[in-house]
Amino acid sequence: MMATNITQKDATLRELMDWLEGFRKNCERNLGSALAKSDPTLHDHDVVVGVAVLKGAVTAVRRVEQQCESMLGYTGTSMPLEVQNQSEDARTGA
Repeated sequence: MMATNITQKDATLRELMDWLEGFRKNCERNLGSALAKSDPTLHDHDVVVGVAVLKGAVTAVRRVEQQCESMLGYTGTSMPLEVQNQSEDARTGA
């Protein structure tokens, strides 16, 4: 879906942010599970790699979430919901 105005853009970003949050929480659950199952006295290469991948995924998703949040709306400006038709003003002499 291509956003054509700020409302559509924000709706698209919020939908993406919701999906990212679910994905991040799933990665965090998997990370917690991997850490709970691992024995810190053993150096299981697969577990170490899996934990590193999950930590990286969580970090990356958080950064994308933050970027999406920063892109919501207009920063520092408020846009009117409706703009008067300027040609009407010109005709009425306003």
